[in-house]
Amino acid sequence: MNVVLATPVTILVPDFEVALARRWADAIKNGGHLHKPQFDYRDDTFFYGYIGELATRRWLLREGILHRFIVHLDGTSAPPEFTVWCQGQPKKLEVKNASQAHHQWFLVGLNQDLDGEVFIGTRIQAMSPCVVSVMGWLRHAEVDQLPIGDLGHGPARQKRFEQMHDVAKLLPRLDRVLQVIG
Repeated sequence: MNVVLATPVTILVPDFEVALARRWADAIKNGGHLHKPQFDYRDDTFFYGYIGELATRRWLLREGILHRFIVHLDGTSAPPEFTVWCQGQPKKLEVKNASQAHHQWFLVGLNQDLDGEVFIGTRIQAMSPCVVSVMGWLRHAEVDQLPIGDLGHGPARQKRFEQMHDVAKLLPRLDRVLQVIG
């Protein structure tokens, strides 16, 4: 059986977006909105997550993919709303980011809600300048069936990045922007 390894896409996240991610993360951490026990808030979970989401947004923009990205900073630590369209139907996108270049695993915490229909794995390669690789993607049903292990961050569904679907194979499935209005 031949195994085709996913080919990552490299994205430069500009400094102003890194600063925005920091402001968003600080607003959540300092706003008393932390209510979900599945995260270890001692690290920069939200900051790194926002970096991965901004890189994914930048990749979708570059490829001309129709999407919506909304960040909520009030009420709860609700994740951003990230939506793409496939044949006219909205699909919730969920981004999971690895915070360091040597990390090899796509992880979804066992206690995290599996809200996404499409999951994207990203990994920070460097912070100055901020370079992120969009590593691969999985369908909801595939994430739901991943083996569970603990790599030091608590029990999580896990898969090696290179075993995910190639992001180039996701693009033809997604609707493109046909016209920008406004």
